This record gives sequence, C-alpha cells and structure tokens, in this order.
Amino acid sequence: MLKKYLRFSAAALVLLFSIDRFVVSGSCDLLSWALLFLAVLSLIHAFFRERSPSSMGKLVSILLVPLTLLSNLLLLIVLVLIAFNYPPAKPVAPRIKIVQPPPDQAAGYAELFTLLENGEQACYSLPGGFSWQKDRYDYAYQGMAEILNERCGAERGRLLDFITAGVTGKPFSEIEGQLGLPMSEPIPRYKNLVDLYRIELLDLTRMIDEGRSAEAFAGYLLLWRGVRNRLDSRDGLVNAMASIAMAGFLADFFETGILALDQGMAEELLESMDRMPALLDSSLAGGLMIECAAISSFMLQDQKGAVPLIVAGPGNDLYRSLVARFLRWPFFDVNANRDFIDGLFAEQIDIVYLPREQKGKKAENLNARLQEIADHPFSLVNPTGRFLNAIAMPAVDSYDGKKEAVKARITALTWLLKSVAGKDPGLLPENSVNGERFVVEEQDGFLKISGGNFFFRVRK
Repeated sequence: MLKKYLRFSAAALVLLFSIDRFVVSGSCDLLSWALLFLAVLSLIHAFFRERSPSSMGKLVSILLVPLTLLSNLLLLIVLVLIAFNYPPAKPVAPRIKIVQPPPDQAAGYAELFTLLENGEQACYSLPGGFSWQKDRYDYAYQGMAEILNERCGAERGRLLDFITAGVTGKPFSEIEGQLGLPMSEPIPRYKNLVDLYRIELLDLTRMIDEGRSAEAFAGYLLLWRGVRNRLDSRDGLVNAMASIAMAGFLADFFETGILALDQGMAEELLESMDRMPALLDSSLAGGLMIECAAISSFMLQDQKGAVPLIVAGPGNDLYRSLVARFLRWPFFDVNANRDFIDGLFAEQIDIVYLPREQKGKKAENLNARLQEIADHPFSLVNPTGRFLNAIAMPAVDSYDGKKEAVKARITALTWLLKSVAGKDPGLLPENSVNGERFVVEEQDGFLKISGGNFFFRVRK
C-alpha cells in the first residue's frame, strides 16, 4: 500500500512541478527543485523500502508521508483553481486613459518634489499638542513663535511662491505598453503643503490682530491662487485630497469674521474663487485616474516578478518565492483584476460629477458591491485578486464625501461674498452634502450663513 501511495505521490509531484514550472512561476527556483527532489526521493524510497526494510526506511516514510500528503493537497487545490479560472482573461482596453503632462509641468513636478523633500521640516511642523480643530487661530500657542519667525517664513515663502507660479504634472513611465508608475515611485511630502496653509492662516490671523488687514487680505488672495494651481495640477490622488483640504481651510477662515471686506475686496475674492466647485470635481477625478493607472501598472509589474507590493524589504528568498506564486495565474488573474479595478474607478469618477440626488443611489450600490467583497474575501475565482480587493478598496464616499463637504463650504461662502459685493446672489443654494438649503441671518452686526456643522460670517 505504501509503495503504491509513494508512486502515486511521485507522479503527482512531477505534475505539480510541471504546472509550477510552465504555468505558475514560469521558471525554476528553490521551490521548484524541492518538488522535483521530493518526487525522486519518493520513487527511490518506494523501490528500496520494499527490498530492504529498515528502521531508517521507517523514519524516511514518517517524513515523506506528511510531505507528500501536503503536496497532493496542494495539487488538488491548484487543479481546482485552474478549473474555475480557465481560461485566463485576455487584456482589455482600459476605460480610463492618462496622458503625459507637458514637459514644463513634468519639470515643475520634479522641482516641487525637491522643495517638499529638502525643505526645513521644523518650519512646517505645528507644535506638539496643537489641535487644528480647537487651536487653529491661536498664533500665540506655545511653540508657534519659532514657526512664525522670519527664517521659517522665508522657507515657506519659497514653497508658496512656487505653487502660486503655475501647475505641475506627474510624468509617467511606459510599462508593458501602457502609461503607469514604477513601484519605486516616491510620493512627494504633500503634508508640508497642507501644513503650509495651516501655518499661513495662523500668520494671517496675527496680521489682522496687529492691524495689518490689507497685507493679510493680499496674503489670503495669494493662498487662493496657490490652491487653484494645486487643484489644476495632475499629480495624483494624494495631491488632490491635500489640495481639497487646503481649499477647505481657506473657506473656514471666514467662520471667525475677522477678515473685514468692502465691496471691491469681495469682488477680488470672488474672482479668485471662480469655478472653484468645478475645480474640486476635476481635481478628484484626475487624482482617481492616476491612482487607477498606478494600481494597474503595479499589477503588471507584479506579473513580471517585481513583487515588492507584498514582500518588500529584507526577507527570506524562499518566502518571497512562495508569495510571488500567489501573484500568478490561477491564483491571480491580472487581466481580470485590472479590468475590475478599471471599472471600479470609472464608476467612482462618474459619481464625482453627479448631482447629489443621483450621486447617493449610485454610490450606495457601488459601496454595497465593495462591502460584499470585503465581507467575503475568499473565492475560488481570482482568489488573490479578490482578497487584495477586499482589504484595499476604500468606500466610494471616502474621497467624494470629503470633496463634497468642502464644495458645500465654498458654495455657501460664494453666496455670502456676492451679497457683500453688491451682486445678486440668487436663491439660497442647497448644501451638496445633505440637500438642505443654507440659512442666512443677521447677527451682532454680521451677515452669517450656516449649513449644518459650519457657518461663515462677514461684518456688514
């Protein structure tokens, strides 16, 4: 019985080796040779065990039986997966296509990366314990003097001058015939941009309290110019979300009512904010397009053996070799998964531009599909892809919800500024987050507009 089992196991191991060599890994490595060695050992042991039984032979049998059982189970799993995933999906033309930015924008992106990477980090770091929610206009907070000094002001000024001068664009590499990003592509330190705006708004508050209102207003307009350029820049999803947050900071500055405006100042500000809601939409959509291209190209690089997404850094070569196999067919159908990711991002981009009444239902349906994947991450069809999608795909409204919250603030502020500028603001607009109309009232000498969890005011 043992002899027949070992012969069967040897044949199974040879089949498993062949599948691994010609279908899964496409090459021979330590794991491949281990399978072949185990097959040969099983045949040799089956031959000599029958002719010369010994205590050593019994020990080898004890070792071989569980190893061959494991390999037989693995072969069964692989055959089942081949049956469920055959044939492999063919490449499909992507629905989302990206283009190379103009050379000057690509050069600008490289310069921005250098500025963010080499900047003096202390000049962009808010003091320990500082909370933007409750301390955001407290320029006298302990430790702020070291950040608002002349040296750090000059450091931040260089970055602000750069982002107000023009837009940038992330350049792409050609990967397997399509534009994408190499896995080693570093992400600029966009947090410095976010903190730049936080600190500059603190400095503007100080200027106003010191009676330098005209200087503060000029600085405020400059910050709007910078955020417009960042929203117009196609640098990726992280840049888009950072820029949207920066626009929100600028709008929230009016909750204090300390920036006094006359009609001309209101008109200037309206001009700086022109088309801002549309820019928020296009910035997020552009960021999602680049994110989709990056993920798609990462999967292509995985297929060519790069594999650092899961096994980056120092590690055992045997472990890396094992994990690499789970990124190959039939465990991972790269074309099927790329098509899924492409479709998912295409739907998210559609949702970005939809009005609130249409956005909700479509986002709800897409979230439900993603939740079903998250709740059931294991599948016989594209198992690795299903698992990675389950742990990596965010809810649809995680990005769009943040963008809509900022858009609601800017819509309310625009209505308020039109009133100050002597223009007809029209009917009170709806809050794009909850569909309710904003509320306007006069309070303590201020004209105030409210929308759920925020309000803005200007002195009449």
